[in-house]
Amino acid sequence: MYKFYLETKNNLSSFLYERFIHFMGILFLLGMFQTEVQGQIANASCNQKSPWINGTYTNLAASGSTSGICIGNTTGAANLIDGNLTNFASLSLTGLGCVGTFIVQDNDVADTYPIGTFAGFEVSATGLLSANIAAKVTLTTYNNNSVAETYNAVTSLIGVNSSLLNASGNAVLGFVTTLPFDEIRIVYQPLVSTLFTAQVYGAVIEQYCAGIALACNVQTQINNPAYPTSIDGNNTGISGLVCASCSVINAENAISSSNTDYATITLAVAAGSTGSTAVKDNLTSYISGTFAGFNISNPNLINANVLSGITLRTYLNGVFKESSTAGTLVSLNSNLLNGAGEQLVGFITTQAFDEVKLEVTNLIGVLNTTRVYNAVFQKFCTGPPLSCSTNTYLVNPTYPAVIDGTLTGINGAVCAGCSVSNANNVVDNNITNYADIVLTAGVISSGSIAVKDVLTSYPIGTFAGFDIENTVFIGLGLLNGASISTYLNGIFQESSGGNLISLTLLSASRQIVGFKTTKAFDEVRFTASNLVGIDVGTTRVYGAVLKAISAAGVTAPVIPAPSTIVKNTCTSSSVNLNSLVTSSTPVGASLVWFTNNAHTGTVYATPTTATTGTYFAFYYDSVKDCYSPASTPVTVTITVCANPDNSTAIAGSASTILILANDKNADGTAVTDLTKITMPIVTITPVKGTAIVNLNGSITYTPNVGTSGTDIFVYSICDKINTTICDTALVSILISAPNKVCLLPKAYLQGALLGVDLPNTLMRDDLRVKNLIPTTSPYPVGLTSINTTTSTVLTVTNNNAIVDWVFVELRSGTDSTLVVDSRSALIQRDGDIVDVDGMGSLKFSQANAGQYYLVVKHRNHLSVMSVKNTMSNVCKVIDFTQVSTPNFNKDATNIINQPQINVQQGKALWAGNALSDSDIIFQGTQNDVNIIYTSVTNDIGNFFVSPAYKLKGYYTEDIDMNGETIFQGTGNDVEFIYQNILKNHPGNTLKLNSFKIKEQLP
Repeated sequence: MYKFYLETKNNLSSFLYERFIHFMGILFLLGMFQTEVQGQIANASCNQKSPWINGTYTNLAASGSTSGICIGNTTGAANLIDGNLTNFASLSLTGLGCVGTFIVQDNDVADTYPIGTFAGFEVSATGLLSANIAAKVTLTTYNNNSVAETYNAVTSLIGVNSSLLNASGNAVLGFVTTLPFDEIRIVYQPLVSTLFTAQVYGAVIEQYCAGIALACNVQTQINNPAYPTSIDGNNTGISGLVCASCSVINAENAISSSNTDYATITLAVAAGSTGSTAVKDNLTSYISGTFAGFNISNPNLINANVLSGITLRTYLNGVFKESSTAGTLVSLNSNLLNGAGEQLVGFITTQAFDEVKLEVTNLIGVLNTTRVYNAVFQKFCTGPPLSCSTNTYLVNPTYPAVIDGTLTGINGAVCAGCSVSNANNVVDNNITNYADIVLTAGVISSGSIAVKDVLTSYPIGTFAGFDIENTVFIGLGLLNGASISTYLNGIFQESSGGNLISLTLLSASRQIVGFKTTKAFDEVRFTASNLVGIDVGTTRVYGAVLKAISAAGVTAPVIPAPSTIVKNTCTSSSVNLNSLVTSSTPVGASLVWFTNNAHTGTVYATPTTATTGTYFAFYYDSVKDCYSPASTPVTVTITVCANPDNSTAIAGSASTILILANDKNADGTAVTDLTKITMPIVTITPVKGTAIVNLNGSITYTPNVGTSGTDIFVYSICDKINTTICDTALVSILISAPNKVCLLPKAYLQGALLGVDLPNTLMRDDLRVKNLIPTTSPYPVGLTSINTTTSTVLTVTNNNAIVDWVFVELRSGTDSTLVVDSRSALIQRDGDIVDVDGMGSLKFSQANAGQYYLVVKHRNHLSVMSVKNTMSNVCKVIDFTQVSTPNFNKDATNIINQPQINVQQGKALWAGNALSDSDIIFQGTQNDVNIIYTSVTNDIGNFFVSPAYKLKGYYTEDIDMNGETIFQGTGNDVEFIYQNILKNHPGNTLKLNSFKIKEQLP
């Protein structure tokens, strides 16, 4: 600084130097001034009147004086600035020309108190009240011994408002300054010539600090010291008809920080007087749309709903802005008050304001006392849109939700024990808090709680309801004692009536109930009513609940009680969940399932084949991504499945039955061993033999010697983990006499080889793959009566997969036309002709050991017969697929006689015998083509009688055995007959269409 000073002095002219030194001095003094001002005013607490006394402030001085033509004096001026707030300075004046003055001054030169500071004195109100004004009182502020501004506190016409007296009977006279000051003077000038005395307790200042901005949807008490509020004396007091017994007292309590003290407005029995109190924020104005009101208590007014006796008015900078009307004034439940007759009354403003005034008019002609606890402002903010997937509680501060006091309370017959308490818990942000509606037994009355969204109306279709708890309503299913109503702008819209539904069950006695609205609304009301002969008791109300409209609706899928606990029906190892739902799926929605009742995670993918677990059904709107409420839970148990078995046995001979081969474990997988199930137990023993369980779970069945016909036994299996999950199955055995002939024949069917080229030697199994092969043979029952198989046999794949049924005959070695035994059998892809179990040798029960011809027949192929062979109970192989195997031929010397067709794989039965007779004919009488045409064109599904139509199924006309009979077009069956006649048979040397391929059987 010194270096800067020297440089400046050397470089500036004398004139500039002097101006520089002057400027630096001003800056220095201003810095001191700012520091001192900040330091002194900081000693005053925000928004609280602070006695201007030494100890709190520094270097204060006080004095008193009189002037004018009078007898007068002042005493105790020092009491004005000492620390004793109960002592005072006094003055006595006699004469109309007398003036008495007290001065309090801050003598620190730099101390100045800023614009906006309240400046005043606490004085005795004696002789100053409006009813008996004995002196004028003027307050004047000074700054540096110069008059700043003057305020006429008491004039000959306006006295001290008795409403503003404190508990000691004193008043604080003062004003909010518009200029800085460092001195306050109070001047008394008597209006009477007689002796006038006054007591002055001290100067008072108050620093105003802006309050915190209003939070959204939260009731805010505009009290000191949080807010810079004061009681506006000009708008506080009694007006209207003269009323000696009317008063407004302790008005300052309406802005105190205490929640228990209050201002009191008392109106006498005579109607027509008005009592008022007004609260002003000295720094902040509030925007239109802000709720302005007061927490008050007056059972006479509120319980009678005489809100017409209450008016609220707003002001801005002292100018009237607007007042409430019967249509805009509302009675809400207060966050502060919760007793009888206690409410928050107010209205939503349409203009900005900084002051609100409460007026109470006695219109009911009874003694009327209103307690005014504080002013309440609330900033309303629109809540988020409703979700159609989750339940939305109308709570603060998320939504501008209020308890509508006009629709909340007890109705009906007088009921001393009935009550609605803690109503504001319904709109707080804690859904474990609740309001209580208490109804006394035997009294026909009702209790209600109404929640209003101040800013938003909700459209038709919105679910409107409440979260309630009551063992009578919910535990006993008596929801007819509860109802929900909606309102719009205070006007009733509709009621749930008998359409009350349960949206969500929260416990045995608590659930969300409501209904789907058919009218728009902004308010929802719950009412509990006593039922005849039933004590409703106490209903807990946790909150109002809304849910947005969607195609999924607000009603859960209906699953009747018996279907909520289900298990699979064997032979199936799953449950179709969709079949359990009896309600209709809403238009635009779909039925989906989850393993939880909150539809979290992924949708259960296979509801038609559900396995063990617990499931919940929902209706789902994919457009809005919304769900209905969850259905009641469905518990699925998958039991083990012991499926029926059929087998054959020879009397006196043991046979092994693989009973587990078609059974299922509890998890739906096939039983392959005893890892997941217990050892089978025979629960019903056979009559004609014995059934012994083997270590691998199979059963050895041995029929008694000399028995025949059918025998049965029943076995059971259980889940190894949960041994209570069991199932039983019946095993049926066809008993035959001891085998006399056993064969292992083999043959090819040309139709199943069509399109098969070497090195592939397996026939096609299209009929099996398409599930077209019947479990009962298409041929007549043979002499050896075995004619059925099982679906399990038809599930086998690869070499041993079944191609079709065949019919096998044994003909006498001495008479090739005489059939001595016959039976149905199955032919595999590799050509093996097996028993109906899909793998065993062919056993004949009627023919004794000897010489026989073996005939293999198929329903649309020409039969083939072996030459004479010796046969016995030792299984003999006869392989018709080999070129070396001799076949019976009527005349081997004639080329037209060909028992089988030559194919790449060897020999095969001729395909094309659509008429199942003894010839294959392409053209001429009894040809095999016409029947194909007739069958195709006459099928019920061939609407246009098209020859190119594909007849699908198990038909003899299906020459290539692919499950499709086709007359015309690609892959038609006529072409195969044509090829055999014209190209494949070596005997048709003239290539005649009328050539016949003859079956080589005698």
